[in-house]
Amino acid sequence: FLCASWNQDVFVENFSPRVPHGCFLVKVPFRKSDETLGFEYAAIPSGRAHQGLVDYTSGNVLQLAFQSLGIRYGWGGMANARDCSEYLKDIFRCFGFDFPRNSRSQMEMAGKTVSFAGKSSSKRRSLMKNMEPGTVLGFPGHVFMYVGEEKGKNYVISALGSYYPDEFYTEKMDACSVNINTLDVMRKNGKNWLDNMTHAKLLKIKGNQKTNEVEFDSSWKFAEFSKINTGKSFLYKAGSKRKNIVVAVNAGHGTKGGTEVQTYSHPDKSPKLTSGTTVAGSIESCSISEGMTFNDKKTEAVVNLRTARILKKLLLDAGYDVLMVRDEDDVQLDNIARTLICNNFADIHISIHYDKDSASSDKGVFYCSIPEELKKLKNVRKHSQKSERLGQCLVEGLKKQKLAAYNDGKIEMDLPQTSFSTIPTVDVELGNQWTVTSTAELEKRAQGLLKGIELFFAEKK
Repeated sequence: FLCASWNQDVFVENFSPRVPHGCFLVKVPFRKSDETLGFEYAAIPSGRAHQGLVDYTSGNVLQLAFQSLGIRYGWGGMANARDCSEYLKDIFRCFGFDFPRNSRSQMEMAGKTVSFAGKSSSKRRSLMKNMEPGTVLGFPGHVFMYVGEEKGKNYVISALGSYYPDEFYTEKMDACSVNINTLDVMRKNGKNWLDNMTHAKLLKIKGNQKTNEVEFDSSWKFAEFSKINTGKSFLYKAGSKRKNIVVAVNAGHGTKGGTEVQTYSHPDKSPKLTSGTTVAGSIESCSISEGMTFNDKKTEAVVNLRTARILKKLLLDAGYDVLMVRDEDDVQLDNIARTLICNNFADIHISIHYDKDSASSDKGVFYCSIPEELKKLKNVRKHSQKSERLGQCLVEGLKKQKLAAYNDGKIEMDLPQTSFSTIPTVDVELGNQWTVTSTAELEKRAQGLLKGIELFFAEKK
C-alpha cells in the first residue's frame, strides 16, 4: 500500500467526522471493473505498520515471519496464496532485499554462503550452532528460515505443503500453511531435513548479520593504527526513493578514556602540521578528545549527537542511507577507527563539531580545510579535491539557512580523520561555545548540512 495525504477530499468522505488517531492513512490499489487502477482508503494502526524499510535485525525478521503463521500455502501462487520462496521474498523485501522468485535462485543469490554439501550429520549440527535466527536455509525444491534451537532441536519456519513427521510415518503430513517444524522431520527420500540441506545464506546490509551494526575490522587498510575500536556503528537504510548513497554522520567526541590514549597523527608517522587538541610537530595525537562545554553547560559530545540524529532523519527522508558512526552517548571508537569504518561503508564522511575558542559570541560556521603539505600523502591526494568541494558545499548549504560563515568558511586543520581517509571527508564546525543549543537551532544546522550534501551530489552528476 501507499501512504496517503490526510488532506485529500476522499479522506474526508471516507472518515469524516471521525479521524483515526495513531494510524497510517493508506491507499490500497485495486483493479476496477473497467480494468483501470483504483484506490481504496483505509487506516492502519501504527503499531501494525511501519513507514519505510524496517531495520534489519534478527528480531524484526522473526516478528514478520511469525505474523504469517498458519496462513495458507499455495505452490506457485495457487489459491491466491504464497509458496516457500514467495513467503521469504515478501519478508525480506521489508528490509530492502530483492530476492529472486524461486527457491533455486534464492540459494544462488549474492551473499555469504555456508555449504552443507558432503558434510556428516554431526558436522551439520555443529554448523547449525553458528546460525543466527532469521538465516535462510534450503535444499533443492524448498527454502525456509531458521528460528532457533530449543532442547537440542533446530526449528525452522516456512510456507510448506507437506512433510513426513518422522521415519516411522509412511504417510505424509499435509501442512498447507506457514508452519514451524524441526530439522528432524523427513522427506520422501528417507532423509531428514538437516541431512538434505545444501546451503545457508548469511545476508548482510554492509554490516553483520545480527543487526544493522557495523564493526571495526582488523584486516582493513590502516587498521593497525587504531587503539580504541571495540564499539559499533549503525547503518540505516532509507525507506523510499533510495539514492543508493551512504552518508556517514560522525557525531564528534563521545569516547570515554580517549584522551588518555595516543595514536599516530599520520599513517606515514610524520609530524602534525597544525595545532589543535594536539600541538603541531607531534608524531602522535590524542586518539579522541572529550570536546568542550557550551555556555549553557551542555557538553559538545551531547550536542553533536543531537545534531547528528536530526540530520540522520532528514537524510533518510531524502532517500540517503545513513551510517551513524556514533549513535549512543559512549562509543569505544577512536578517530582512526571511525574514519576506517567510514572508508569501508560510506560514500562521504561528515564529522560534526562545535569549536572552542576565545570569542565572545557565536562566530559562525566553517569546515576544516586540508593543509597543502598533507596532500602529499597518497591516500589524501586521491580524495583532497572532493573533500574540499564537500566542505564548500556544506558551508554553502549552511549559509542558505542564514548562518554566518567564519573566515570565508574554512580554516586549515591537520586531522587524523583527513590523513587516514580514502573517501571525501570533512570536519564541519557548526558554531562555538556561544551557539544556542535549542532543537530549533540544531535543526537549522542540520537542514543546512542536508542542503550542502544535496548540492555536492548534484554537482557531482
